[in-house]
Amino acid sequence: MDDAESTIDAAIAPVASSHSTRPDAKLIVDEFTNAAELLRRCVDLARKKLGFPIPARQSSQLIIEHRRLWLARNRPGGLDDSLRRLFPLNDLEPAWRLKLLISLGLIA
Repeated sequence: MDDAESTIDAAIAPVASSHSTRPDAKLIVDEFTNAAELLRRCVDLARKKLGFPIPARQSSQLIIEHRRLWLARNRPGGLDDSLRRLFPLNDLEPAWRLKLLISLGLIA
């Protein structure tokens, strides 16, 4: 699984130094960077399922960035379902679990 993380790192490295003239160039870089972070989360979840320790990553920052990027390109519909699938509640820090439940309208 360390190979998977190394592959993710190698794939994302050129993105930071790219020079696009598109009006949405920064957003594209942010989307690729977020995709890499989500892939790292997938590796973490695979490690967890196999019984290996996983590094501490802040799900809260991933949620904030996923929401920001989703709303920059898409309508809000589908965002809540996407968040539920990407961030199972039992994997979240307690404060963010509550914020996510409130933002999804599951509790008031």
